[in-house]
Amino acid sequence: MKIAHLLWALGTGGAETMLVDIVNEQVKNNDVMIVAINDFINDQLVKKIDSRCKIVLLRRKIGSKNMMPWVKMNCQLLMFHPDIIHCHLEGFRKMIFQPTPKVFTIHNITTSGKEYPKFKQLYAISDAVRHYTKSQGFESVTVHNGIHPDTIEMKTSIEPFIVCNIVCVGRLFNDHKGQDVLVKAADILLNKYGVKNFHIDIIGDGPSRKMIECMIEESNLAEHVMLLGQKDRTYVYSHLKDYDLYVMPSRFEGFGLTVAEAVCAKVPVLVCDLEGPMEVIEGGKYGMHFKCGDAEDLAVQIHAFLKTGANIESIEKAYSYAHEHFDIKRTARQYIEEYNKVIN
Repeated sequence: MKIAHLLWALGTGGAETMLVDIVNEQVKNNDVMIVAINDFINDQLVKKIDSRCKIVLLRRKIGSKNMMPWVKMNCQLLMFHPDIIHCHLEGFRKMIFQPTPKVFTIHNITTSGKEYPKFKQLYAISDAVRHYTKSQGFESVTVHNGIHPDTIEMKTSIEPFIVCNIVCVGRLFNDHKGQDVLVKAADILLNKYGVKNFHIDIIGDGPSRKMIECMIEESNLAEHVMLLGQKDRTYVYSHLKDYDLYVMPSRFEGFGLTVAEAVCAKVPVLVCDLEGPMEVIEGGKYGMHFKCGDAEDLAVQIHAFLKTGANIESIEKAYSYAHEHFDIKRTARQYIEEYNKVIN
């Protein structure tokens, strides 16, 4: 099978990184091409793409009205002659002139849906996204996001902690990932409950960094909350095991890839009660949760964890569940199965 994947950029986002993982699995038995439209390119990520994959970097300037990148894209598609074109973000469907069947993956619950009728098949990264898409009037098939569980270093033992080390991984982007909720919860723990035996590392960077820094300074949390900045996946996968608790405080989340990664590191997780993250812990069976956007409730749940510590049996069950359901090999294989349904 010949597969063409189209996306706007190959940056540092989780979606782009996961696409590379999917492509590296698909290219083992198929001809695969990646086309990135814009000039936001992470060279390190590009280097991780299997050499058997054809890579087309059009380097269009964002906002440019120059039609040449679109002409080049269509020329590349014509020469490659794919059996299926897989689009990963909205906005360029109308610029594809090939009659090849086109499919689309919905990554979140904020996609408008304007382009959905133009695709032969829609895929949702979680049941939560599928349910939302259905509320918009469109049917889709769930293909869960995936990770490489065997590349994540695991905690080898659960020891009682004196200071609870907490980690949160995500881009600092407005209020999307909710790091401000976590900082407010830390403020409540320290200044309302008088709890001091915790430390929070926030991994990630973005336009909200200055705001988060100000919140930390104003609440005198410098000894308890640290911004580590952007770290690559190798760093994250080798350091998750160093923490006692993973927190996902997002306000919007279609799935929860970082939650699955923490679970595979055998770290207890505490997530917002959005459908996507809750799906990763199967409705609360394999992790703790708090009311989305509620810093007070998040503080209460962290406080409770500080008292009880980790449940080893729950951690092992969570690991087995994530390993079985969210392996990237399963994701890549399911996409191939779904492509065949479209083209046959």
